[in-house]
Amino acid sequence: MQKRDGNSITRDPSIPVLLVDEDQDTLGAKIPARPQRFEYLQDLHQPGRETADRGCAREKIAKGKYNVAVIIPKGATATIRHKVQVMVTQVVSGIMMPGR
Repeated sequence: MQKRDGNSITRDPSIPVLLVDEDQDTLGAKIPARPQRFEYLQDLHQPGRETADRGCAREKIAKGKYNVAVIIPKGATATIRHKVQVMVTQVVSGIMMPGR
């Protein structure tokens, strides 16, 4: 259990996280490329860090090596790109054809 002194945490609050990147596209590359955005997470794609699949992640969590796994499913980047494209099209259509 972590003890708090006022608003600060006296123990290291980082959480061992295993990244499972099934997508192998932009989304999976962006998360470990910006570790400052995930300051409480450790082992999030450090150079030379092991890679894992879902089964390996379950096993490592069960054994207590990691607390959680972040799984980026195959096709996640493509799905996000498609949804953004649809939203942009809707916005541009509304601007170009007001009242529709």
